[in-house]
Amino acid sequence: MTRRVVVTIVAVLAVLLVCGAVVVTWAVDQFVSRSYQRVAAAMPAGWGTILRQRTTVPDEVRQLAVARTDTGNGAVILYDTTRGSWQRLRLDSTFAYLSTGRATAGDSLAFREVEADTVLDRWARHARRAEWSSVELMLANSDSIARHNLMALRAPDYRRAIHAIETLALRGWLRADRGNRAGARADLAAVMALGEQLARHEPTLDGLIAGRLVLHRGAEALRRLGQVSRDTALVRRAQAVVDWSQASTADDYDVLRAVPDSALAFAGDSALAAGWRTAALLGLMSGELRRPRGILFGLPQATEDAITRTAAQSDPAFRPLAELAARTAQWLDGITPFERWQRFAGPGTGL
Repeated sequence: MTRRVVVTIVAVLAVLLVCGAVVVTWAVDQFVSRSYQRVAAAMPAGWGTILRQRTTVPDEVRQLAVARTDTGNGAVILYDTTRGSWQRLRLDSTFAYLSTGRATAGDSLAFREVEADTVLDRWARHARRAEWSSVELMLANSDSIARHNLMALRAPDYRRAIHAIETLALRGWLRADRGNRAGARADLAAVMALGEQLARHEPTLDGLIAGRLVLHRGAEALRRLGQVSRDTALVRRAQAVVDWSQASTADDYDVLRAVPDSALAFAGDSALAAGWRTAALLGLMSGELRRPRGILFGLPQATEDAITRTAAQSDPAFRPLAELAARTAQWLDGITPFERWQRFAGPGTGL
């Protein structure tokens, strides 16, 4: 076999391999596209409106919250390590008292501890702070890569915040039960303010969910207080928040990968919670990175440009997050296809 024949065979095989790779890439890309279409088609009619409603904090929350007239950044309380009574409290047990009016001996001891807990005052004071800026706090507690990689941003442990704020709500109800209505309203108004800040301004879905949880607890207590005091306006406002914040199956965050236009619209809507808008930007990027073309070449230029425009047009409160997303898009283009595969499409990965 002559050298020329060997070279020809090798060239033909190389062309066949390239053609095969192109066909496989196209086929996988089509499969991903069809899977996205199925996800979008499975959503109920009006799903966009449903998700907007679920991620827009209702006006009644602001009406029930304490006025935020103090200077300073209230978000620093999420990183406060001071221990409080909630560290030893069984909230599921003690909150049953709100509906039954009966407490066990153990609950009574816990109630006394809650009423004497001055650490709760620290949380109530931060509820009155006008500012709530978490991005720089998160960056300070994250690895340096988070400066250009939104996915590496490290959120605080919201479980601790949930327990502390729920305990503040419990103290409010205990004060009401003992005739201190003014103290009760002050505690519960602080709960609503903290819940609103978490739900409206925390740049993660976990922060939004944490805010909704504590708003639900605070609104339930305010509703009960309104019923006892026969304050129908209070009952009506509290009920609206209870309805909004209750658990629902209406949330389907994976759909954001399948509908890039809707994801961009969510990200640019200043009325929506920051955590949902961040999720929309992450969904937009991860949807592209699950396609073979995204692994090979990074984000399409049109997607990167759209994220950059969103950052430029964002409201001041959300702009740091949107600008971080724009830096993330640029960083994704700068890493190798193998790194993109490892991070976003390989075994055990996912956004």
